[in-house]
Amino acid sequence: MYQEAHYYSFTFESIIMILEQIGFNIKNSFSRHAYTLKNFLNWYFTGLPQQQFFKATTDMKFFVGNNDFETEMNNLFIRMEPEFQSIMGKNRKGESICILAQKG
Repeated sequence: MYQEAHYYSFTFESIIMILEQIGFNIKNSFSRHAYTLKNFLNWYFTGLPQQQFFKATTDMKFFVGNNDFETEMNNLFIRMEPEFQSIMGKNRKGESICILAQKG
């Protein structure tokens, strides 16, 4: 688990098991991922998040210059962002576990 501040870590399976044991029926489960592809790659390659939450959730530019190459590369990563979010959600790899359950 990458967050030392979290006292408990759950998986979809562990939360679903607990909910079912206390009488809930699972209606839907998915993950939500608020962070950008840039932040994900930063974690992946350095083991560290971006320094600021705002940047980790909004900054999609990898290149700082304004030449044609860097502008095109930044635009490529911006276009990739929706697909990245879709892949994270579909594979339940987002940072937030979301489960809709109904008692009984």
